[in-house]
Amino acid sequence: MILDEFRKSGLEIEFVLVDKDEEDAQRGCFHSHQRCARIVVERNYKNALVLEDDATLEAFPPKTISRLNRFLRTRHPELLHLGVILGKLWLTWTPGIARCRAAGAHAYIISRAASEKLLHYRFEGIGIDTLYRRQFKQYCAFPMLSSQQPRHIAGSDIESAREKVTLEEKGVSREGPGMNWHANRRKQYRLAVANLWKTALRLQQ
Repeated sequence: MILDEFRKSGLEIEFVLVDKDEEDAQRGCFHSHQRCARIVVERNYKNALVLEDDATLEAFPPKTISRLNRFLRTRHPELLHLGVILGKLWLTWTPGIARCRAAGAHAYIISRAASEKLLHYRFEGIGIDTLYRRQFKQYCAFPMLSSQQPRHIAGSDIESAREKVTLEEKGVSREGPGMNWHANRRKQYRLAVANLWKTALRLQQ
């Protein structure tokens, strides 16, 4: 699926393969993302796009990528998500970019500095997306560009270990092929409107 998504982009995708953690899938996921961060540091990349194997991309115009690249060059964010399970979101003064505090690590761009930071953490029973929400400054594309495959197509190994969150809190469902994306998109716009005061005051941008 990932190869199909990127075949027309001209970008080469490198698969990072790891042994499955049979005792703790969430720990295995955590260490997989740390392995990606270690590659970023060792190769001295400025930024790297990290995609989990259930990520999927939505159609978007070329100007969207130009905006994201310009934001990466000028603001050097720790994390720039292409898609998340929303908790909080408010628009920045940069078109196409929002601040967020959210779960989900299926599609994001991580900086070299954030990669170094991630390598200092040890797994302590919380998922990688929870760590990102609590300890890293998160931005996301607005509207989002990526979702996850629904459960009946590509179920996650760590769903049973994740924190229990209601549908209303997540604003997302993985039960149907279209429900996830559309529910999340509606919540993006609701949060953006509700938090316009944060945008006007440039809070935490």
